[in-house]
Amino acid sequence: MTIVPDHGKPRILIINRSYPPGPGATGRIVRDLAEDLTSEFDVTVLAGPLEKRDKSDAKAARNTVDEAATASPQQPRVIRAAGTTLGKGSMLGRIADLTSFLMAVTLRGLCLGRPDIVLVMTDPPMLCLTGALLKFRFGAKLVIHIQDLHPDVGVAIGKLKDSFLTRCISRAFRISYRRADRVWAVSRDMRDELASQGIQTDRLEYVPNWSDGRFIEPLDSQAASEANGSENLRPFRILYSGNIGLTQPLDQLVDAADLLRHRPDIEIVISGDGAGRPALEQRLRGSSSNIRLMHPSAEFSLSEHLSTGDLHFVPLAIGVDRFLMPSKLYAAMASARPVLVTGRAGTELVEIVRSAGLGFVAPPDDAACLARRIEQAADLRETNIAMGQRSRRLFEARFDRPPSTERIRRRLRALISRDETVHEAPPRPKFVQFSGRWTISASATKSNRRLSD
Repeated sequence: MTIVPDHGKPRILIINRSYPPGPGATGRIVRDLAEDLTSEFDVTVLAGPLEKRDKSDAKAARNTVDEAATASPQQPRVIRAAGTTLGKGSMLGRIADLTSFLMAVTLRGLCLGRPDIVLVMTDPPMLCLTGALLKFRFGAKLVIHIQDLHPDVGVAIGKLKDSFLTRCISRAFRISYRRADRVWAVSRDMRDELASQGIQTDRLEYVPNWSDGRFIEPLDSQAASEANGSENLRPFRILYSGNIGLTQPLDQLVDAADLLRHRPDIEIVISGDGAGRPALEQRLRGSSSNIRLMHPSAEFSLSEHLSTGDLHFVPLAIGVDRFLMPSKLYAAMASARPVLVTGRAGTELVEIVRSAGLGFVAPPDDAACLARRIEQAADLRETNIAMGQRSRRLFEARFDRPPSTERIRRRLRALISRDETVHEAPPRPKFVQFSGRWTISASATKSNRRLSD
């Protein structure tokens, strides 16, 4: 399938595995960006197949390949590449899903026609290689929006060994970063790390993630608890909401809960799923009664869920703070709640909270200090309200959807202005044999030259 371009707009192809109604935080980021760019760009999103368990959109679940026919001029064109959906239950299923997606998305990208800009996210990380191939094939501008650095994260948390293979993968990724016209990092720490790895600083840009303030509105915590079916008079609640994985160190929070058994007016709620949930469930069996583990619920709005917390916990483990940035910080700010972060001094996460007075900071791996910070927050409820109000104001100014996508729009506009030609798909080069060698015909060369003038 070749997409017919809107001749009045530059064409942008955005590639990411997840896209709503499927799960995944990067999918929501891509949806927000794609929708907000349609007024100026002809936007095509190339995404992965929906998992069978996702029944929120039956029509989309039946259509595992194309949704382009239903796109409107005000909506991005969404194409779903075919692939397996075996899920994360087994390593074999993960490998099959990943391999089939990468093969399908690369083939579809090569068949869609020539874009002016290829924007790839790093879900999965190997998409940077697909982006580099499409840049080579079409001569398009390439932007790589790095959500987390791999395989660096895997090595830092001990999931991967620092081996010859991981070094080769890292080298291949860095080559694709150097070939890109722009590399966007979601934190300044990540940007500095990429610069230290040899990525040209004139191509590196700090482009943080965001949340959508239209869907996360501040609510009174008591009213939100009643809407969620909680008891009317509940304790001061520390909420962790998000993925329970290997990069989210929750052991420190569990240890702090054990130190707070003497405070029945404090409770800790962990809401989420992920690879680390079974181990967490095992540890919590017979543990302190002031900590609760819950599954995410789709019955209540995100605003109601996030507003049940009086204080949001945002951890950042030692060793990974240069490779990722917790996007749950922006959701907490949108809900006008103070945050409790764990991280090293000088990291962007810690500096945002400290400089703007958004909450409390504890060093990683210090459960006693974390427990003291929780008690301090529980005893300063009026102060928490002021911190939450500052969080919302800063969120609206810097991390809400409108200012965030507008900054990206300006960056893309500046990038495309360096090459004013709006590209159409070039004709396939004609190869002829001359004196025993293959060469490109003159007519094809002239045609391609005209497209690049």
